[in-house]
Amino acid sequence: MSTLDYSIFAHPSFDANEYANAILASQPYRISSATEHAAKPAGISVGVIDSTSSNKEEISVALAKLSFGIEDVNRQLKNVINVHHEALLAQAASVNQLEGSLQSVNGRLKDISGSVNRLRAKLSTPYAALNTHAARLQKLQLA
Repeated sequence: MSTLDYSIFAHPSFDANEYANAILASQPYRISSATEHAAKPAGISVGVIDSTSSNKEEISVALAKLSFGIEDVNRQLKNVINVHHEALLAQAASVNQLEGSLQSVNGRLKDISGSVNRLRAKLSTPYAALNTHAARLQKLQLA
């Protein structure tokens, strides 16, 4: 089998249901024109993608191509993981450490929020009383 072009699947507006319907209807898959002029990733051409190759291939051939593509992507992913496994493990460990720190900071923020609420309650009662007394004083001075 020839190399499968993954650009159609990587396009942001790719719709798997529309792609499957195009294959079933023996029609070319068209990327919607509303997103055609939106920002597109580098190296991806937008427009009509012939999901049926040159002469309306059968569904089984399309499924075989998709299966091959999935296997190829899985193989490439495994290769990348094997090459970079130490760096990935280091990143996972640092994420765990950061998660612990984040939980600590989150707990402290909750404590601060509680303190702010208590302080607000302590200030609101004297403030209300002060407003009441100021209003009385103003009325007395006007009388």
